Amino acid sequence: FNGGDVQGYCYELEAPVSSNPVSFNVLNWTELNAMQQERASLLADLYNDWYFEVLTTGDVDMATALAFLTNEIMEENYDLIPGTFFLTDIQAQSSTTTGAVQFSDFDAGVQAFYDVMLAELDFGTEAMLDGLVFYESAEGNWQDVVSYVPAPSAMALLGLAGLAGRRRRNS
Repeated sequence: FNGGDVQGYCYELEAPVSSNPVSFNVLNWTELNAMQQERASLLADLYNDWYFEVLTTGDVDMATALAFLTNEIMEENYDLIPGTFFLTDIQAQSSTTTGAVQFSDFDAGVQAFYDVMLAELDFGTEAMLDGLVFYESAEGNWQDVVSYVPAPSAMALLGLAGLAGRRRRNS
């Protein structure tokens, strides 16, 4: 991304990965279609609750669970009553074993985090949605990625956590 790093989660698993530069369109939630906006609302809440904890703790099980649920939310063909998008239906139909992507051979800790994340899932607010950034392959044949840009207050907290960690290491 123009020589910079972006931390995010892919949600287009059927597309190839490339180590070569690939052009992406950067989108916010208002540029998505109606179904994608509903799914983005779930991601906004999920990321508001977990994204920065994953970044600050570096917990691999937590990060894996976040990636699993990101893929499930964006890829699952939910069997919903036409015109509805009920949270309880989403939660009941989301699974690491029977969902859009069946995952296997992962630690029990991943499943525990996945279960907690799914149980706490809700629809995000517009302020949370404003923090989501979608990177869509310009050619349409590479992985699409979502990342979360923190509000200034969250950035300040991350900065304080980083300073505290640095101070401990230097002591």
